Amino acid sequence: MRILPIAAYVALASVLTCCAGKSSQSLDGLWSGKKGQGSITFKDQNFSLERDFPPGGRVVVAGTYTLNNGQLTLNPTSAEAAPGESPIDDARKTSVMNSIKALNPMTQKWDSEDLMEVTDKSGTRYIYDRIPTSG
Repeated sequence: MRILPIAAYVALASVLTCCAGKSSQSLDGLWSGKKGQGSITFKDQNFSLERDFPPGGRVVVAGTYTLNNGQLTLNPTSAEAAPGESPIDDARKTSVMNSIKALNPMTQKWDSEDLMEVTDKSGTRYIYDRIPTSG
């Protein structure tokens, strides 16, 4: 059996640590979308998405999510008009939540720790930047 120098073990440990960190990045936090895609907040296994849903204005959709092996699934449980918007009726709430469900499953990919790309099942790409928070 060949014994590797200590530097080789340190290098191997560094590579494994780097790769392990990459795959275990957390979605937790506030993310801002590009090109009017709104913002989404992930906390624990919950999400809150605020964006325009034409033709009725800005809506906040909340629910739970799962992320397994790069597959992101949003499970909306509520939809409400965003602050400052006119209230929405039950039919509109159902329509908005169904439009989110129709995107599943989505593929999530890290471009960096603070930049992610999400592609829905139709192939539409969404780019999100993590917004730093204090504290």
